[in-house]
Amino acid sequence: MTQEELAEASGVSVRAISDMERGIAKCPQRRTIDALVGPLALSDDESAQLREVAKRARVSSAPESVALPAQRTPARSAPAQLPADLNDFTGSERELEELRPFLRVRMAGGQTGRVTLLSGAPGTGKTSLAVHAAHELAAHFPDGQLFLKLRGMSNGPADVADVLQLVLRSLGVESTLIPAEQEHRASLCRSLLADRAVLIVLDDAADEAQVRPLLVGGPRSVTLVTSRQVLPGLAGVGRFGLGVLTPYDALALLRSIVGAGRVSAESDAAEDLVGLCGGLPLAIRIAGNRLASRPTWPLSYFVSQLRSRNRRLTALTAGDLDVRRVFDLSYRQLGPVAAAMFRRLALVPGPDFAVEAARMLVDGHERDAGVVLDELADASLVQPAPEDGRYQLHDLLREFAAEMLTEAETGETVREVEQRLDRWLVRTAAAAGRYFQPSSSVRTPPKPTESFADSAGARRWLETETGNWLAALRRSAARAEHHQVVDLASAMYWYPEFGGTADLWHEVFTLALQSAVALGCKREEAAQRNYMAWVLGTLLSSADGAAGSGRRGRGRRSAGAELGFALPQHHAQSPGGPARVGGGFQ
Repeated sequence: MTQEELAEASGVSVRAISDMERGIAKCPQRRTIDALVGPLALSDDESAQLREVAKRARVSSAPESVALPAQRTPARSAPAQLPADLNDFTGSERELEELRPFLRVRMAGGQTGRVTLLSGAPGTGKTSLAVHAAHELAAHFPDGQLFLKLRGMSNGPADVADVLQLVLRSLGVESTLIPAEQEHRASLCRSLLADRAVLIVLDDAADEAQVRPLLVGGPRSVTLVTSRQVLPGLAGVGRFGLGVLTPYDALALLRSIVGAGRVSAESDAAEDLVGLCGGLPLAIRIAGNRLASRPTWPLSYFVSQLRSRNRRLTALTAGDLDVRRVFDLSYRQLGPVAAAMFRRLALVPGPDFAVEAARMLVDGHERDAGVVLDELADASLVQPAPEDGRYQLHDLLREFAAEMLTEAETGETVREVEQRLDRWLVRTAAAAGRYFQPSSSVRTPPKPTESFADSAGARRWLETETGNWLAALRRSAARAEHHQVVDLASAMYWYPEFGGTADLWHEVFTLALQSAVALGCKREEAAQRNYMAWVLGTLLSSADGAAGSGRRGRGRRSAGAELGFALPQHHAQSPGGPARVGGGFQ
């Protein structure tokens, strides 16, 4: 039998079988031997003999599992495994300045494990920063520097036992003296590193389970871990989060790649370029590499490619550097519900969103929407927004989410999800607006919602969610959901006294007026023309426009009266034109 055939028949890994054949694994576990007996078709005597040999090996090797015999102790080698530093490292000086004292404090001792985690979204330059910082710190670690690729985002993350074997080989341990079991390898690593000053970089960690056994450094060692995951389960770890670059730093990075003269010659295009890259270091580096390899291209030409939303991610490809592929690695790690929520976040119209809005993306009944968002945040695919309890999505990740949405879901499903989100936003905005109606005109007091319970909360919600509920109103109008549009505007007509801009209310009441006309309801049209008259006269200082809207409103009001409609007194239009008096329309 080949090793592969035996592995398939027994369930024992090919690596373990290979280690036993080569004499590296001298004391396999009993369960490993039991699994091999059947496929090897051993007789009873042979099976008993094999089990006895394995048992004697385990017993005899137990005392030496965490230490090497004195005569076989390896020479103290000083590995130097750090990848080459970027010769054009720039744009992340601010993060590096913040990281330096952070690491010095941890090097000074007193921190459990002396471990620092660099986490951030795909493409934020975690590995580049870790390598650069490690080169700066290398002189403080005379016993060596280890760089271990954990391949956390690949389809086959590095096996912990294999990584520990690599550490032991790097420290000078002969292959034949490396224990077979992962726990024994970790123990031996800790023994050898107990008094050594070694810098260990664990790059691209998958999760806590992969990292914990690899935290083998002693009190004189420091470990840097990079991961897209925030690894909240790790205790006693210093945490350093990476985000996008500031415009200044982003331009500095672009300048270091394509040349200062080229950037200065097209300064406006350069600013547009880094803006379209969203300040993401990987995207800027790819854009810079493409421009550097095409010296005759004007920056403005490449900017025109980036402006095309259906081509932006394709344009951000240079050789084996690919923004889309980097995003896809993280996306493929998500569970089904988290993956669905991520791609549907492309439907959120505003720059940020709340948990309640995210819930609408996964049928509106997923009570654990916050848990799903935490999964996305832990994977650095969404980021907490400055406003407490809200989240945001990087522009390039939003475009990737839109691609995944088109690829994974039918047009009918997308329309249903978008409509569910918009209806919730419009309905909630209308409920918030009713808090500002005077008690004399309210038949039914407004009811508390999950998003707010009083007028102060309603006002905060309307201000925070303006970009979302306004866009939802536009989309509702485009779908000819006219009743919803009119209902929101009617519920909102007192709120302009408390917030919003003239342009906002002009658009809201314009959409509502168009919906009222489309419904053929003259009384609603009269009301919306009256609201518009106030916006034109009071907020936009257009007396003529206000008077004209008021006259048309009076004409529709008369027609409405024939239908049994009488406009409330505070909607009445005064002969001198619209004016807001005492919080009402006159």
